[in-house]
Amino acid sequence: MTVRYRTKLPNEYFTSQAINFINSFDSNVYYVTFGRGSDTWSSIENNTNFQPPMPVNSTLYKSDFYKLIDYYTKINNTNIKLVTERVDWQPNNSYDLYSLIITNSTNDNLDITIPNTGYGVYKCVSKSSDNIESVNYPTYNNGGMASIDTEDGYSWEYMYSIPLEMIENYTTKEYIPVPAPSDLVTDTNILYWGLDLVNYTRFDINSLSYKLNVSKIMIHALLSDSDPVSVYRQIGIVSNPWEYALMVDQNFPDGIDSSQSGWKIQTKLADNASYLSSEILQETGQLIYMENRPPIEHSPGEIQKIQIVIGF
Repeated sequence: MTVRYRTKLPNEYFTSQAINFINSFDSNVYYVTFGRGSDTWSSIENNTNFQPPMPVNSTLYKSDFYKLIDYYTKINNTNIKLVTERVDWQPNNSYDLYSLIITNSTNDNLDITIPNTGYGVYKCVSKSSDNIESVNYPTYNNGGMASIDTEDGYSWEYMYSIPLEMIENYTTKEYIPVPAPSDLVTDTNILYWGLDLVNYTRFDINSLSYKLNVSKIMIHALLSDSDPVSVYRQIGIVSNPWEYALMVDQNFPDGIDSSQSGWKIQTKLADNASYLSSEILQETGQLIYMENRPPIEHSPGEIQKIQIVIGF
């Protein structure tokens, strides 16, 4: 008789996967790709409600995705952050136990004591009844306390603050950034994330992302005003692609030669800030993310901000 066990991966597993992905930038290179510039989806792709097809997880589809890449731009380890769902504190709302809220983000929850005029992040640790509405929000100047009791029957725990730079690059209507252990290595880092007033030990600081059950990352990339992309319909992420040159170059480090019709193909792991697809050996590296979009135009002189959220 087969013995059946009931198992479940805890939230900490998914947090560790997100953190491991961030740490993998120490030993890998990642590129955001832009593609399908000249291949249209259909004659109605510019309609307001048009939705492109979902990517397909098949060898043939991924091969075609590779072939349609036009441009690669490198992701630096400073361009990736842990993120979690955003909830702005609003009066007369009921908040779930252990949920997170942010303050100093709207006129209803202003708090001038937040460091660097950023956002304050708090966790609901108790409430006097299930359906009670919150009418008083917590403030940062009580952040060193174990819990912040407000007159409406809620108790909050101050977690950290979101600096202005992080608000600009990693805060959206849906998500807020969370510091990973690698973001909190020095005292300067701790001050940057508003953790200096909290009686956290080093263990507490390294465990913050686990305590918040964070399992998503956001990659922040830019198409600059000089990037040669006029339109794109596909965005991908490729790890460790190889660049190549059709010539013999004795100064090309760690090259791999292969004879092909009298030519020498000289290759090495890509590491430049950007590449045209013609400069990358096709289908090298690992395609780890695929996204189809309606056509997006990129005009000369325009800077576009691309934010990709991946869950684990």
